[in-house]
Amino acid sequence: MDPFEIRDHCRRNLNHYILRAFSLIRVPADPCILDIGCGSGVPTLALMEVCPGRFVAVDPDAHSLGRLRRKVEALDLSDRIELIQASIFELPPFPEKFDIVVAEGSLHIAGFEAGMAVANALLKSRGQALIHEPLAGDRKRRAFFKKSSLWLIDSFILDNKIWWNEYFACLERSIRENGGDSVFAEEAREIVEFKSHPERNRSIYYILQKSG
Repeated sequence: MDPFEIRDHCRRNLNHYILRAFSLIRVPADPCILDIGCGSGVPTLALMEVCPGRFVAVDPDAHSLGRLRRKVEALDLSDRIELIQASIFELPPFPEKFDIVVAEGSLHIAGFEAGMAVANALLKSRGQALIHEPLAGDRKRRAFFKKSSLWLIDSFILDNKIWWNEYFACLERSIRENGGDSVFAEEAREIVEFKSHPERNRSIYYILQKSG
């Protein structure tokens, strides 16, 4: 395995959380879904398995997007998804707004309020959003949702035990089985950082609806 394969392998252990978030919304027939910051597409493909809608997946990283493209082609899903290399602030014009916007841990990288404003503008009236972010900053985000006319349907937390048991422990084991720390230096460093400050590794899913 290379670093991307190891990360994808372990990231799949967390897919049931995006599916839990997705189960909390009302999905229209043939929805149009925008995935902002899709990376190599592990959650994207999990959603495509349970939702027969049309997807647009966006990420600025060509390597990650290339990996997703190869997965999509291997699964014969190319007719259901459009892949776009761009940052959230460089998106092309779309012919219509989206029923659902998904952002799996990407908005805080761009700047949460600015990124969320773009996501909100791309949502249809009464459209829904699944947003996954670090738990730090939760109170400020909730205040932002209220002033942005976004209704918080539900939320749930992934604590540091979940992140260890379902991701980092898998990453540590996979590194050990595939060449060790010298081969996967960046991944090994992330594990050390997690063990040093496990309390920082908590995240939250927000399930939102735009006012209509």
